[in-house]
Amino acid sequence: MKYRWAWLLFVIGGDAWVVIVVHLLLLWLRYGGTYLHPASILMSSYRLGLILTLLVTGAMLTISGAYRLPQPFDRISVSARLLRAMVGYILVISLLIYLLKLRDSSTSSSYSRFVVGGGWLLMFFALAAWRLSIGRLQRALFRRGWATRRVVIMGSAAQAQLLAEGLQRRCWLGDWVVGLLVPGSEPSVKTRPKAAFPIFQCMTLEEVDDLATRLKIERIWLALPPDQAAEHLLRLLNAPPLPVTWAMDHAGFERCLPILIDKLSADNSIERAETLVTQLQKRVLLMQDPLALPRVAFVGLRGIPASYGGVERYVEELSVRLVGRGYQVAVYCRSHYSRQRGQYKGVTLRHLPCLNTKHFEAITHTALATLHLLFMEDDIVHYQALGPSLLVWLPRLCGHKTVVTVQGADWQRAKWGTVAKTVLKTGEWATAYLPHQTITVSRALQQYYRQRYKQHVMYIPNGVNSAVHQPANHIRTLGLEAGNYILTVGRLTPEKGYHTLIEAYRRLNTDKMLVIAGGSSHTAAYVDQLYRLAKGTSIIFTGYVYKRMLAELYSNTYLFVSASEVEGLPLTLLEALSFGARVLVSDIPAHQEVLNGREYTFCAGSQTSLTTTLQLLLSSPQAMQSAAAVQQYVVDRYSWKRVTDDIERLYQTLFTSHQV
Repeated sequence: MKYRWAWLLFVIGGDAWVVIVVHLLLLWLRYGGTYLHPASILMSSYRLGLILTLLVTGAMLTISGAYRLPQPFDRISVSARLLRAMVGYILVISLLIYLLKLRDSSTSSSYSRFVVGGGWLLMFFALAAWRLSIGRLQRALFRRGWATRRVVIMGSAAQAQLLAEGLQRRCWLGDWVVGLLVPGSEPSVKTRPKAAFPIFQCMTLEEVDDLATRLKIERIWLALPPDQAAEHLLRLLNAPPLPVTWAMDHAGFERCLPILIDKLSADNSIERAETLVTQLQKRVLLMQDPLALPRVAFVGLRGIPASYGGVERYVEELSVRLVGRGYQVAVYCRSHYSRQRGQYKGVTLRHLPCLNTKHFEAITHTALATLHLLFMEDDIVHYQALGPSLLVWLPRLCGHKTVVTVQGADWQRAKWGTVAKTVLKTGEWATAYLPHQTITVSRALQQYYRQRYKQHVMYIPNGVNSAVHQPANHIRTLGLEAGNYILTVGRLTPEKGYHTLIEAYRRLNTDKMLVIAGGSSHTAAYVDQLYRLAKGTSIIFTGYVYKRMLAELYSNTYLFVSASEVEGLPLTLLEALSFGARVLVSDIPAHQEVLNGREYTFCAGSQTSLTTTLQLLLSSPQAMQSAAAVQQYVVDRYSWKRVTDDIERLYQTLFTSHQV
């Protein structure tokens, strides 16, 4: 940012005027014009109050990073930093007032509850309006090339072009790109594809110095591969200081560092090499990466690592893959669900409490998470499911780009009562109209949104990994062997149809056991009903199973059954197919979409239909198709790589539209 100190004084001066005007306005609203009279007893209190307000506000803004330049002055950064500052302000100013009154309780104070409470709210909006106007001023000046720094970018044509476009989007950095410096070995200007910026071929420091003088260049960005960048930095270390500033992003310099130390250590001791690197760091300005990927926060799930729940597995797979691609990802976790703290495979875990009850667990945690993320500066907030999405409007109001993934029509689930279903239907309406983009995991859900809400929503399915068959080991502790059991997996809730499956199983003539892998989800009464139905049969309830045990169950089952009556796109079915299991599922649209006529189905909710089809498949194994073709079809169509690619494209579209 050019003229950094001038900008800083401009911002601080504006903040001070806003605080003074707000303070005067609140006093006028509270006391009228009486406090302005020189003889008024409120005058001394007013002066003291104004000084305290200015000092405390300035201190809190400094601590919250509001004076750290350069910064974008957009809605995300402005609202997050001001919220942090104003929370600190209200706490500190209240404490100071209390201490002053303890010192002299007879002194009249201009800090009534109205002034303190109203000041917090009014000051927040006034400062936000002022700072957003600074952002608009920055963008206007940048478009005209005023108050900017003339820069060129040294690197390959493709990488330099990308960096130049990144600097254009992040105009608040104040770097005006006037050209690209490319290696002499690159294609000539005539044969190179047309670029948006002038291209110069000069790589020696003398040529660079001459070009900088002619074009009045103030900064040169390095966008070279690590080995070439290290070579150039070494030349820079041995050359006399140039009149231009050299800049590089932190991550790029870190990638160069091992190469630099190796090259310097060849002719010097390790200590001397490290000293030279320190000297080099003083000659190169390390900046935040203009091509940095967006920061993403996931809200509305129980947490990761996933122990149960399709949404949790979805977010775990997606978040870990995004981190591997360079994203900064945070996941809001419920304290009672996830024992992992700090980070998980590079994903930041933000734990918050909630009311652990059937009706209030999700919404109380989501409310706290939404309030918390308003203090953060995440670029994209990705909500999961209908209920949590009721609050998607709040981060959008503060400038965050918002995405919602709909995993199913949750209000159709039998475990919810009338009030809960009404709330979930309202959440469904919110997912259609309030976020920047809505994602459905099945074509059926996408069509439903188009017909009911006339809204375009994206289709991005759940994913599945290519699985490796696991021999029967751990499952033997349950009395199971390969091929001697039927398997069903999922939370024990009424819409999953376990009661239908158990009643059908009781009528079968078979020696195979039925394994139900899953646990309660605030459905204790329903679980008790299932235990009563299963009494006296060869049915095993395993509870929630994870990782290796679950993989063995999928790998060695005779048949996987899903009797669900409501689904979005069932991960358990995808997982079973990825292990090569043969399956029997209810004929709901979500199941038919996955199988596309490749496996047996039965009439959803019909015990008779399920019994008949099960008996056929148990007595005639040859009736079942080979699982290999279906397995490959599912792994290809629903690969996590494809899912992550689609999500990343969406994030990039939202992020780039937000930056300018």
